[in-house]
Amino acid sequence: MSSVVEELVDFFRSDYWAENMELMHRPDLTLHEVMLSTSVHPVTLEYLFDRYLAAAGKQVVNVGHAVVGERGLVKYYTADRPSFFLMWKYGNEGLIGPDPDGSTVLLGDAGEQAYLADAAPRRITDSDHRAIDRYFDSEHWEEMLAKMRSSDIEHFHAYLLTEVHPYDLAERCTAAVRQAGYGEAEPYYLPRPDIGSMWIGYAPPGTKSMEFVATHTPGAVFEPQELTAADRAYGGDGFTVTQLREFVEKEPYLPVTLSEARAVLAEVT
Repeated sequence: MSSVVEELVDFFRSDYWAENMELMHRPDLTLHEVMLSTSVHPVTLEYLFDRYLAAAGKQVVNVGHAVVGERGLVKYYTADRPSFFLMWKYGNEGLIGPDPDGSTVLLGDAGEQAYLADAAPRRITDSDHRAIDRYFDSEHWEEMLAKMRSSDIEHFHAYLLTEVHPYDLAERCTAAVRQAGYGEAEPYYLPRPDIGSMWIGYAPPGTKSMEFVATHTPGAVFEPQELTAADRAYGGDGFTVTQLREFVEKEPYLPVTLSEARAVLAEVT
């Protein structure tokens, strides 16, 4: 085997990856994200993990991409929980390994329930439905629909202020997504107590994905949030194909051939 194949095989056989394999099949998790440092070209990286996930019994129904600061992200939304996110930064000290400046991210039922207990959002009322109707007839929602139709945007965040329970909001969001022709999808929930919000996400098979960032705000039913520069960079303006292409082109990634990638998969799956 070539040294490239051997190094990649060693990664997939490492204790670090064995621990992640266990996490990959925990039904109490919604999201399992790893952070890697690698010089493997992202096209090969995405192919390797896509085929590896399939061999591990994970059915990928939607794939998205993003750039967050100095890191790239491949988001494998799967039919069963948890979905698997691969975040990487370029590193030339080794072919592939854990990001020394990153960590594994796990979001699931425990965090979801803890957030709801702490935020104590109220249940929806009949009058709330009228306010939510106004939002989905608003210019802001039209801007979100334009992101859905964009050929360049792959994923985006709709930042909103609300005091209503996210489970109740999800019924309205699901209906709006369906009515917009965005496809059929069950909502998923990502608790973000660090920014006081619950994210209500959708990843319909074969199309783009989005998340309603529902920031708990007493007195607000469902209204747009004024965005900071950080919010805009983190999905408020949308993550694009152009952005990812420019990000990848900045670094001298190692081209790994298809035959080498298949040789790795033959050894580890």
